[in-house]
Amino acid sequence: MGLRKQEINALKYSNIDYINRKLYLTLQLGRKTNDTIDDYPRKILTKQEVKLKSHNSEIVLDIPDMVFEAIINESQKYKRNKKRRINDKTNPFYDHNYIC
Repeated sequence: MGLRKQEINALKYSNIDYINRKLYLTLQLGRKTNDTIDDYPRKILTKQEVKLKSHNSEIVLDIPDMVFEAIINESQKYKRNKKRRINDKTNPFYDHNYIC
């Protein structure tokens, strides 16, 4: 679909229009330009939700059938894992709603 790795990693289930099979691309994961190494824990420094470079970058894409089916399958796995670990105190489920 022509997406960059950072854009794919930032996709959330809320970016999907399941009825019209559209993908709304609005964010990417990366490092905010003004942030320093000391601003965040090392593991999440480059995993901040960052707006795309311009408003023209925010696009709506048609989702091909093969990709749509993969998203549906991942959504079902996501819901099962969430339900299974909702009350797990030792290994809690972090609900960030990301597809990948």
